[in-house]
Amino acid sequence: MTQAPLETEGDLQLVKEYILLPILLDVLERDIKALGTVKLKMDVVYVKALRSAQDLITADVTLLRKKCAAEE
Repeated sequence: MTQAPLETEGDLQLVKEYILLPILLDVLERDIKALGTVKLKMDVVYVKALRSAQDLITADVTLLRKKCAAEE
């Protein structure tokens, strides 16, 4: 039986991001929905900022998946 190769620090970081980024997207979506239920003076600004953060994270997830696919 062969041993699994040791993970590098970079590999561990990829796994960490692969797990955490989708969770972060879920949290942002929950926060956006919560902002829709409360009355704030500038709720549109907050939602726009959260949507912008979602867009950046989605781009990161896409790059991360490409990196993981390239390493296989």
